[in-house]
Amino acid sequence: MEHNNAWIYCRIDAPEDTHGILKGQYEQLERYAEQMGFAVVDSSQDLGSGTSFDRPGLLAVQEAAKAGDCQVLLVTSVSRIGGFHPHPQRLRRPHLFTDGGRASAAAPSTLKP
Repeated sequence: MEHNNAWIYCRIDAPEDTHGILKGQYEQLERYAEQMGFAVVDSSQDLGSGTSFDRPGLLAVQEAAKAGDCQVLLVTSVSRIGGFHPHPQRLRRPHLFTDGGRASAAAPSTLKP
């Protein structure tokens, strides 16, 4: 199993993407993955609130991680994943979250650039 397979996850807190923000997030993360030597194996996206973790795009990430298909989750901000913290830290550049070779989310205090 490769340890540099990445999944790109994008989300906006709106009912629709009228300004192409999801595309911008994806392109930023795709460039970052290339710079870091990650192979992007897939991606997903969601529209709407991050207060629920029951979102199709996020569930796809979880299934891929369980299956061992990806080891790295790329997001533009921890707030794109959801509210595990009352004040999610906004990140100035894409960050990756890894935990023992399996893709996972990280609390702001454990971010690894």
